[in-house]
Amino acid sequence: MAGEITAIFASLRQNKIGAALITGFAQVAQSPMLKEYLFRGRDLSWKKVEKLNQFFIDEHIPIPSSSDSFVTDSVIAPFSDKLMAVNILFLQTASIQQDCFGFTNSLRHDLLTYFAGSALETGKYAEDGVDILI
Repeated sequence: MAGEITAIFASLRQNKIGAALITGFAQVAQSPMLKEYLFRGRDLSWKKVEKLNQFFIDEHIPIPSSSDSFVTDSVIAPFSDKLMAVNILFLQTASIQQDCFGFTNSLRHDLLTYFAGSALETGKYAEDGVDILI
């Protein structure tokens, strides 16, 4: 159980931070196609957070707190659109690795199903990002 809780917590943390970074990048991206892609990634991250929180709720484990104050209202891009897109693709690789870690540390079928599906969904999202870069 400890390995499963650790995997869920790590995935929660990664998706919350990733959603904040993606939101910030989406605010300042110049390309409308990249903005749409980034907001889709934010929505995917929050969908994962909701599902992972539900695992904790179902087992009566306190949900880790979060802060939505990571993102400011800046509209000045710190990086080029291309660099932001590449950065997000690296995050997707880390997300897939985290899902695989969760998969290998779980004995419960519901968690195995979640982590496998999450890795596939993240892979599809990353593939769409590569198409934008090409």
